[in-house]
Amino acid sequence: MAERSKKKKTVRSISGPGFRSARDLSLKEIKKLSVPSFDRVVEHLLPDLGWKGDLYGSVGLILSNDNKSIVNGNFFLSGQLFPGSESKRFQAAKFWSAGTDLDLQLSINNASIFNFSSTLTSDFVDGSDVTHAFFKGNQRLETEEAEAAGIPGFCLRLFVAPSKETFAKLTLVLYPLPLAVLLESQLLAENVRFPGLSVFSGEFPIGPPQTAVPRTPTPYGCPILPVVIPGSPLTDFPNTPSGIEIRRKIAEVLRAAVKPEIKNGPAMLLKRWTEIQNAGPSKLLNKQLDIMWPLPPPAPPRDKGEYKEPVMVLSGQ
Repeated sequence: MAERSKKKKTVRSISGPGFRSARDLSLKEIKKLSVPSFDRVVEHLLPDLGWKGDLYGSVGLILSNDNKSIVNGNFFLSGQLFPGSESKRFQAAKFWSAGTDLDLQLSINNASIFNFSSTLTSDFVDGSDVTHAFFKGNQRLETEEAEAAGIPGFCLRLFVAPSKETFAKLTLVLYPLPLAVLLESQLLAENVRFPGLSVFSGEFPIGPPQTAVPRTPTPYGCPILPVVIPGSPLTDFPNTPSGIEIRRKIAEVLRAAVKPEIKNGPAMLLKRWTEIQNAGPSKLLNKQLDIMWPLPPPAPPRDKGEYKEPVMVLSGQ
């Protein structure tokens, strides 16, 4: 008798009171959420949330020239990556077989170096663009010494996945080769499902939350508010996208999460890379998320009499 195929477990959706009471955001509310660029959210919005410099995530929306619709939406980060600390040390042996007795120290004070395009998986960041150092005990190694010890370099990627109404989980993944070498030697490395090694994981807030400053008078059907870049000054074009469009775009951005494939140590990773290189993309794993952002509710039905479906009349009837 053939074995029954295992059914995939249904992924739970995040739920809560923040998803109730759908409505449009007012022009006054959109003005409070507007920034000239996403880099300016640190000075324009976060101080009102009691932000102290730790990691914070937001969904940014770019509006059309008349501000009536959304042209683009993406996720972005602000603040330092490691909670309460400018830097963190890790055993280098977790990433390189030659890293025995060495430590890798990473300092990522501005997580905006991780750029998110179409998913909640960031673009690669080469190790040369990250403040880092290798140590043997308390002695800091020069770059040449680290290379001579068998550590050629590395690159990083961030994986983000919503975990609650106003929180998300992150996994910082390391690939133990310089970015240029990785992309040249591993043809599938740019695929978000390409395996790596976990450096750090944790949970962080996303928002601004609907219940926080800038406070909206009533819920609007989504637990977080967007950060908005108007296409033109709102004083010249005092328009806003509908609440339906805003909630759909936020959901589109936050549902584009990927669960990374993490291997236990450099030897297992090299073995897995070889397997993928020999067999091709069919060997990349599609790992199931534990929980995900829900789909937005459908638009409310039109009032009776407001719209009538056209009736097709056939010739000769």
